[in-house]
Amino acid sequence: MLQSLHVKNLALMEETEIEFGEGLNILTGETGAGKSLLIGSINLALGGKFDKELLRKGADSALVELVFFVQDERVSGKLKELELEEAEDGTVIISRKLQAGKSTCKINGETVAAKQVKELAEVLIDIHGQHEHQSLLNKKKAYGNIGFLLWGSISETGNGGGGSLRGVQRAEKTAGGGDNGRAGACQRKILSRV
Repeated sequence: MLQSLHVKNLALMEETEIEFGEGLNILTGETGAGKSLLIGSINLALGGKFDKELLRKGADSALVELVFFVQDERVSGKLKELELEEAEDGTVIISRKLQAGKSTCKINGETVAAKQVKELAEVLIDIHGQHEHQSLLNKKKAYGNIGFLLWGSISETGNGGGGSLRGVQRAEKTAGGGDNGRAGACQRKILSRV
């Protein structure tokens, strides 16, 4: 869960911090209130493209920091895969210092490549806005989401959890065709087995 967002010297923001509560958090406000800037700053912290024009006028650098509290095995596994230390209290801190021509990303205080931040972000957060359906259109994630919703989890062997990764892979192969309609055909195939 995203606990807080800290932004410094980005666009019109000198410095701001937002604390998020458990459950659904909704950003509302009039046009021009800065909702898109807040979401954009989260995307920047997660390795999104940075334009030096986003630096606050007169500032040499900007900082965006996200603090997550996680108790998810997928996140722990991804941290191990990326050879990063996991905090004992379940906190994951992602920060990015932005300067004209370069940026520095950190996960739990360790400097990392933007690619590593993006990989971790895939299991940490999913941002949905009008006409944005990031994970819903990601074929790899769609199969995992289907299995998680139907069986709680997908096991490699099919022992436990009720479903198997192999079953999802078989359904994907039998769905055939290009990417268009494959996820839907796979979903129908899996649902027909339940």
